[in-house]
Amino acid sequence: MRRLLTPRWIAGHLLVVLAVITFVNLGFWQLRRLDERRAYNSLVTQRLDAAPAPLDALVADLGDDPGALEFRRVMVDGRYQPEGQLLTAPRSRDGRPGPQVLTVLDTDTGARVLVDRGWIPFDRDTYETVTDKERLGDLLDAARYQGHFAVRVKLNGADPMTGDIVGVALALVLGGYGIALLAIPEDATSFWPWPVDAFHARIYAATYLTPAVGALVIRRGGTPDEIRTLAATMIVFGVAAVLALLATDPIVPAAAKVDYDGGTWAFFAINVAPVLAGVALLSAGGRASYPRTSADPRPARGA
Repeated sequence: MRRLLTPRWIAGHLLVVLAVITFVNLGFWQLRRLDERRAYNSLVTQRLDAAPAPLDALVADLGDDPGALEFRRVMVDGRYQPEGQLLTAPRSRDGRPGPQVLTVLDTDTGARVLVDRGWIPFDRDTYETVTDKERLGDLLDAARYQGHFAVRVKLNGADPMTGDIVGVALALVLGGYGIALLAIPEDATSFWPWPVDAFHARIYAATYLTPAVGALVIRRGGTPDEIRTLAATMIVFGVAAVLALLATDPIVPAAAKVDYDGGTWAFFAINVAPVLAGVALLSAGGRASYPRTSADPRPARGA
């Protein structure tokens, strides 16, 4: 009986009771999620199976609430504007990547509608990247379709070849040093301010290989979020390494203090360079923001 009153026994039973309550609630949460998914699927199926209705009449009946208009098929008469066409970030279909084609349609009533014309196989050579901030803002705001898809932007402006060069250069510099840390860890860290064994040097390789792979992937273009993620990774890794050195040096014993010689400054350089490149990438991603404009006072929604 005394054993049942010991702190360890009581704590163990409390943990078991807490685990049972947690798992039971998780089970009910999964059932609620299932009900929500079934209701959502039923709503989508019902709306897609309904007969198409004229867009103007549908907006007049339901208002401009996106939730009420979502997944409804509509009929619109008008003329496509080829200069108002762009492609979304690629998605896989049947094992092949490809974007959705989005085109502005000027309707007979004067409204402008952004129409998703469907999926096409990805062809990098003919892929159009929108770099004109004002044009992109006009397209998205006029159709009132902002935030529903990711638009790809280039790393450096209009020239795709330069974008390749920038991305490949980042990949070669960062990736090259990361590979050196894996292959010859002692030599690659010989100039660091403190001695590093081979095991930890290979762990540090991820700091350089991760952004290198990212730069190679988006060398010809990426969504703003992709570019910002890569930039943030490079900035955080670089700043963290520099700050860690500056914060640790004052508190270590005198024998272990950093000698600010050429090797230490080289260490600063290989960590500050990714920070500067990350800031440049953030600037490129920022230029892809979607400004609100007054291009059309009568935009249509729900297409």
